[in-house]
Amino acid sequence: MSVLLSHWYDLAQFMSDHAIKVVGLDLRGTLVDPQRKGNLFKVARSILTGVPPALLESICQTIPDLVIQRHEHEEQVCDWTLMTCLELFGELRVRGVETGNLDLERLYSLIVRDYFREARHLVDDDALEALIAACNAMNIAVHIVADGMAWRESAIFQQLFPVSSRRIAGFFSSSMGGINKLSPRYYQAFADALGLPVRHVLIIGDRFDKDVGVALKAGCRALLIAPDPRAPLTTPSLNHILPGISRSHDTGVILGRFQPFHLEHLRYARAASHRARTLIVGITQPFGANSGEPGQERTRPDHNPYPYWLREQCVRHALFEAGIQVRAILPLPLDVASLQSALAPDTPIFTTVFDRWGEEKEALLRQSGFSVYRLEVGDKTITGSQVRALVEKRDNRWRTFVPPVVAERFGAAIETYLINGRRS
Repeated sequence: MSVLLSHWYDLAQFMSDHAIKVVGLDLRGTLVDPQRKGNLFKVARSILTGVPPALLESICQTIPDLVIQRHEHEEQVCDWTLMTCLELFGELRVRGVETGNLDLERLYSLIVRDYFREARHLVDDDALEALIAACNAMNIAVHIVADGMAWRESAIFQQLFPVSSRRIAGFFSSSMGGINKLSPRYYQAFADALGLPVRHVLIIGDRFDKDVGVALKAGCRALLIAPDPRAPLTTPSLNHILPGISRSHDTGVILGRFQPFHLEHLRYARAASHRARTLIVGITQPFGANSGEPGQERTRPDHNPYPYWLREQCVRHALFEAGIQVRAILPLPLDVASLQSALAPDTPIFTTVFDRWGEEKEALLRQSGFSVYRLEVGDKTITGSQVRALVEKRDNRWRTFVPPVVAERFGAAIETYLINGRRS
């Protein structure tokens, strides 16, 4: 286990004492920070351009509490995002605000888009995998429990926890049970789906009012991961069952040729951004194929058709669009002298390894005196060679393999450089 579970002994003893068969881990707030503060106003302002911003912001600040007050006891409310959109439009009408044509579908889709862009780890993937493995060793299955739509919540879990998503036993959400997660019947339905009495189910969450208290009413065992001022003093709590990392480095480095920058590169950058507040991006082979770097076929001219300026712009725009903080983008040949000249000695470098070359690159970085941290991002699904092959065949499917902003802003240059060998 790469991260020690600080209270594993206490948790294991608790589960053994209560004959726990299944652990249900709450998603939002326990594993994932959805970064929702201010998002409703930001999205609503982009649609409701005729509403005075100060008035719209004031209304948006009241909506989350209104949603809870009006719908917490409605057992069939399954999608709080939808209810938020409906309450916003309803409140605008009640106040007589002129809004023009209200586009509910667009508001909903933009809120979901921001969720996928901005949600962040509260727990590192390897820490969660360690907890799952430890539970499995006790013959206890680990499931994720969530509110909202199953497709959305499972997708965000897979995006942020690619390793752990392959280890969990299952995923349960409000839309699957058809029941509001604030209702005790939600946890009864979860236990029923597993064919277990509720007393053999342990729910772990961050909120007493929305997670633990509701699960206890259903008859489940339940634990808070940290003290909650809303909870009675007698509520079972286990501080830091899962150690939060909340970005352990100020700055970290990612490296790549980015020929061109595609979605796997973006996944790599996202994973690094969960470990460091800002990133330095080193573009290797910056000056073409004759830079003397290692890497066998990676040094061939046909594998390096794109100039540094184009790759730098693709990286800059893609990471900005993704909300990833970038400190610098550097031309960085992959050799000891260049690395030691460009980077401070204590700068961590994040890597992904899919083949022998990845192992060789890590060895070179360590030889250069840097701390190297390998990121687990799941299986590789896209390669630069695949993208370039599609471009060369004039097959527009290549555009689906790169971030949309790269295809939109630099698609013509990507095609021209590869097909004609120069900029038109």
